[in-house]
Amino acid sequence: MNIWILDSESGVTLLYQPYQDLMVNEDLVSGLLTALNQFTVFEFKQGIESIEMGGLRWVYLEDNESNLLFIAADNKDVSAEIIRARLNIIKKSFILEYVE
Repeated sequence: MNIWILDSESGVTLLYQPYQDLMVNEDLVSGLLTALNQFTVFEFKQGIESIEMGGLRWVYLEDNESNLLFIAADNKDVSAEIIRARLNIIKKSFILEYVE
């Protein structure tokens, strides 16, 4: 599972933690992931919950209070619910440590 923590408005990467080798530029991916979410919020009035792209399952969690976007990517064989549960623990820990 690879994890991005982004500023949800600017798309700036605050933290990127790779646990799998993905041959990607994390800053370019951050911009794309943020733009996709902003587009769905603008057009459909809700953000992305999860998508499948590039052979991976991408799960989004947004914290509107802190303007943070938490995204995890893992293999498609891992369910979105499991990824979301793991990401939610990371989100809570990050907010406790760095936001509050």
